[in-house]
Amino acid sequence: MKEHAQEQKKAARRGSRADKAAEAERDVLAKIAETPDSDRILAERVHAIITADST
Repeated sequence: MKEHAQEQKKAARRGSRADKAAEAERDVLAKIAETPDSDRILAERVHAIITADST
């Protein structure tokens, strides 16, 4: 458990902000893909709304 926490801290220190954002995006999309169909459709729509450029 402590080793995992140390790995996470090292990973957090490495990489740019864009890299971290891209990794977070992949994690979210992976979790959405794991959900059942009805929930996945809703989650995809919510994610699209949240990540849409509001300019």
